Amino acid sequence: SSVSPDGTSATFNFPTSSSGGPLASGLYGFNLINESSPGVSNDIGAGILSIGANSTALTTPYGIDAYDVGTGAESCVISSASGTSCTASNVGTTPSYLVTLSTPGQICRGPNACVSVGIQPTAVKAYDSTTTETNYSNQCNVNYVDYEYTCYISYSYYTAPQSAIVANYGGNSVSIVNLSAMTVAATIPVGVEPVSVLVSPDGSKAYVANYGSDTISEINLSTNSVIATLAVGTAPDALSPDPSGNYFWVAGLNYISKVSYSTFSIVSTTPVNGQVTALAISGAQNEWVYATVSTDLTTFSSQDAVITTGSPTIHSEAQMSTAGTYYMLGGGGGSTPPPYLKASIVVSSNYNNGIEVTSTPTGFAVLDLVAHKQLIAGTTPTPVRGIATDPAQGVAYLTAPESNSLITVPLPAVQSAQ
Repeated sequence: SSVSPDGTSATFNFPTSSSGGPLASGLYGFNLINESSPGVSNDIGAGILSIGANSTALTTPYGIDAYDVGTGAESCVISSASGTSCTASNVGTTPSYLVTLSTPGQICRGPNACVSVGIQPTAVKAYDSTTTETNYSNQCNVNYVDYEYTCYISYSYYTAPQSAIVANYGGNSVSIVNLSAMTVAATIPVGVEPVSVLVSPDGSKAYVANYGSDTISEINLSTNSVIATLAVGTAPDALSPDPSGNYFWVAGLNYISKVSYSTFSIVSTTPVNGQVTALAISGAQNEWVYATVSTDLTTFSSQDAVITTGSPTIHSEAQMSTAGTYYMLGGGGGSTPPPYLKASIVVSSNYNNGIEVTSTPTGFAVLDLVAHKQLIAGTTPTPVRGIATDPAQGVAYLTAPESNSLITVPLPAVQSAQ
């Protein structure tokens, strides 16, 4: 519908269905064709367009974690004459999610199975993935004359997390949830205003960032008890695992620190500017990927920087004023986190860790960590607080609690260069 005078950018009408209405949720291919001279067309780009579905059935969905449910079946024939042979079938994965509901104080597995936890639940993390057998059958036939036997065994199975840990911001506690029964197995007091959670690579411990008491709580997940508390910088509210499996990162007001799992101590601290509201690590790019709000609360930035013990070179891909956005509405306090506090960042496991999705005061943005530029900006009715993708990268989930929105976005598979 319009082209810039220098020809470097253009605006297109958004595609519609054959009936003229909006596109249904799904994946759509598109091509960009440039006619460099009359009668000559060059295909200069191809890609995938994802259209998401928005559900408003849940009240104030806030924190979210995604996981895959693996399913399959196997049948075996065991014979004294020919040995054992097995055949697997129907092996696949289905994406699912856990989401906290801020106002009613609940956690839900998918859209229907919910249980009450604590006051103002924010972050949630699933763990303890287990394979469970179902529909097991065993039948044997015995030939007593020849002393031969043949047994037929079949079963189906599914693999899914069995537990979750939930940070209750307004209750100064975390809840341990049995996901099979959807019941609360334990409630554990931690520091003031817990806002972020992390589970160790071996699943034995959890770590909770306590925004109001400037500490991290270390929890033994076997005994469901706090075993240590570590003082960190002011207002810690973002945790991210290090790809090495030996450390994790914590970020807060003007800092990002590296913490050892084995010693539960700070290894190094790097100063940054502003309150970090989200943090992720791009292992392939060796970069911190984080969002900040300036100390005067006027400016939001999504940034990345090469991990270093010195002063990092910081790239800002998305920057905007917070004036007039929901970030400046409401006062926080009590059982409600400050409106500017919670943001989310996801770095793709595909695409060489080179693509980032970040929440912004007006919606979300997709950023290129290699070229250091913004690719896409999306607007939502209220700010996105939670972003999660399932391990198979089949779908992304976004939450916007102030508009009761849970947005499901299908993700494309890795595409070859065009």
